[in-house]
Order: sequence, then C-alpha cells, then structure tokens
Amino acid sequence: MKNRNIKVLIFVLVALLALNFFLLNLISQERKLSTLQLKKAAQQTSSLNSELVFRTEFIEGLYGSYISSEIKKDIRNNYLGLHSRLESGQKVIVHFNDQVCGSCLLKVFQDLEILSEKIGKENIIATTTMKTEDGQVIRNIDYDFDHYYVETYGLPIERYNQPVVFILDEQLNVRSLYVAELFPDYHFTYFSKVLPNSF
Repeated sequence: MKNRNIKVLIFVLVALLALNFFLLNLISQERKLSTLQLKKAAQQTSSLNSELVFRTEFIEGLYGSYISSEIKKDIRNNYLGLHSRLESGQKVIVHFNDQVCGSCLLKVFQDLEILSEKIGKENIIATTTMKTEDGQVIRNIDYDFDHYYVETYGLPIERYNQPVVFILDEQLNVRSLYVAELFPDYHFTYFSKVLPNSF
C-alpha cells in the first residue's frame, strides 16, 4: 500500500511538473506574440507619423507656406482682432476668398465643427476676403467660428479659389498647410490626425 501511495505521489508530481512546463511554455509564447504585436504597432505608428510629416512637408514645399515680413507687419498693424487672438497661442485658420467653391467650403466647415469638439472652437478662426460695403465681414452663419477680414496671407495656394486650412502661430508662421480639393485622399487624415495632434 505504501509503494502504491508513493507511486501515485510521484505520478502526481510528474504530472504537475509537466503541467507547469506546459503553462510556462504557453506564457512564453504569448509574451513573444504580444511583443511582436507591440513592435508591429510601433512600426505602424512610426510609419504613419512619417507619412504625415512627409505629406505635410510635400504640400508646404510644393505650394509655399511662408508669410513675408511685409504681410506679417500688415497683419499686426491692420488686422488687430486676428492678431490679438493669436497672442493666446496657435490657431487653425480656414481662409477663403469671394470666389470660393461653396460646397468645398461647406465640407471644410463641417470638418472643422467636428474638430472643434477635440481642440475647442476658440482654436479655430475663419478669415475671408469677403465683406459688405460698410466693411462688415461676411460670416458663414451656420458655424459659430470667429470670422476676420484678411485680404491675403501671400500664400501662392490662395489663387486656387479653394478654402485653405493651416495652423498659424503667434509669430505668424504657417504650419500644416492643406487644400482639401487638391489632396482629397489626405482629407480624413488631415482633420482627424494632423490638426488634433498639433494641439
């Protein structure tokens, strides 16, 4: 009887060791898999960030995103409302002229409305060349963004009569320039990743 109990005890110990080895092996495989998935996710994030940087630099290089010192001086001296708003930090600007494509502008305003839920309406400004005969800025009444009159930023891309979206900082430097109709495949990424990640 004693021998039998010893054999059962040995069998149970061997079974427990085997089970322990099996579980440790399974845990090790799970760790390796999760490590690989984390590395893959990091590579994808890095790849996406690289693509965003590349696309933004490509657009800015292609169309120019530099505001001349003369126009910066003009904005500081003649567009005081806009300039004072920028003193509190960078803002997303949508600029459009009186020849703008109406449906294009509507789409941009809709996307900016969604964006405002993430970054706040106070960080979005509309500027336009449109004003009434008595000098009042013509507003898009459907969207509650501050509107200011600005004749031009001197950006070559303004000539396309499309809404131009960019980030304007306190020193009146342009970043993340974008025109929706020229790069429709980048639209979702621009409004859901590029702009929110800048605030």
